[in-house]
Amino acid sequence: MRRDFLEGSFMVVNASGRASGQKAHLYMPTLKENDTHCIDFLYSLSSRDGASPGTLNVYIKVNGGAQGKAPHFLRLQNVEVNVGQNATFQCTAGGKWSQHDKLWLQQWNGKDTALMVTRVVNHRRFSATVSVGDTSQRSTSRYRCVIRSDGGSGVSNYADLIVKAPPTPIAPPELLAVGATYLWIKPNANSIIGDGPIILKEVEYRTTSGNWAETHVVDSPTYKLWHLDPDVEYEIKVLLSRPGEGGTGPPGPPLVTRTKCADPVHGPQNVNVVDVRARQLTIQWETFGYAVTRCHSYNLTVQYQYVFNQQEFVAEELIQTSSHYTLRGLRPFVTVRLRLVLANPEGSKESEEIVKQTEEDGVQNIEYHFN
Repeated sequence: MRRDFLEGSFMVVNASGRASGQKAHLYMPTLKENDTHCIDFLYSLSSRDGASPGTLNVYIKVNGGAQGKAPHFLRLQNVEVNVGQNATFQCTAGGKWSQHDKLWLQQWNGKDTALMVTRVVNHRRFSATVSVGDTSQRSTSRYRCVIRSDGGSGVSNYADLIVKAPPTPIAPPELLAVGATYLWIKPNANSIIGDGPIILKEVEYRTTSGNWAETHVVDSPTYKLWHLDPDVEYEIKVLLSRPGEGGTGPPGPPLVTRTKCADPVHGPQNVNVVDVRARQLTIQWETFGYAVTRCHSYNLTVQYQYVFNQQEFVAEELIQTSSHYTLRGLRPFVTVRLRLVLANPEGSKESEEIVKQTEEDGVQNIEYHFN
């Protein structure tokens, strides 16, 4: 037997020996007018031989009015939705539905919401689906189902409509470590705006100069973003989700950070001396870009040495041109050894060594004219 059958007052009616269709009357004390009352009428049917005891029809007579068979509602369940999502209540009642019956949803403050869909489940039960329009902001409100029929009026219990706000982090992700091709972060999702529980964490990242974005699911306290480009600035945000449709909140504040540079892929290639003179050499090389330097900040230098009058000269010059450079101030007829060096904050790579001899000083021919 249900627990609620053991509470309050109860009566027993022995219908043995009674003919079908006979009536029993239950009189209740008069209730205060102009007030809302909900009365639970609980009953149990049983028979000695275990066979079906038949059915019990309940008719209600209010204030000396006509006797009717008022529909009674099953318990109305609470509804929880996220902000901006559709909210519907399912009003289910026992009794026979008539097209003349009026059924609606009523708020705690008395405001009515019109019925949307009514369908007959069977000859003794019908249900109605009622949509609640305003779920635009976080709130809690109460609703009940109300019916007015020829057999009387009925109301359900009040149920809560709970509108939850999807969560969003208050703080940006925390940066734990930086590499040339990875960023290690902590989502920092303990403090949120909105409602939990948090059932999903995601990291959304993109380059600050690009228009693409990728989203990864995070299932650990920290997360490592792999396969990034060196020396590139990234924007990282965290997305949080709670149960239900529309449960993903807006991204939290961004973490803006840059990956480190990586070692150059190789040194300058196809280095050649294209012009040789007594006191200068012009060198040329294959142009290169970010794919080789792997850093937006880098230096290109030429290192060279030669021996003149049994004295060794060693020097280095910064190159600020893209494909050629002229070494000036050399000595005539000396052997020069040189190489180009590509360097960034993380490392350097050299070209192959080039060996070239400057030319001898030329004899200038001067022509004299006498009168």
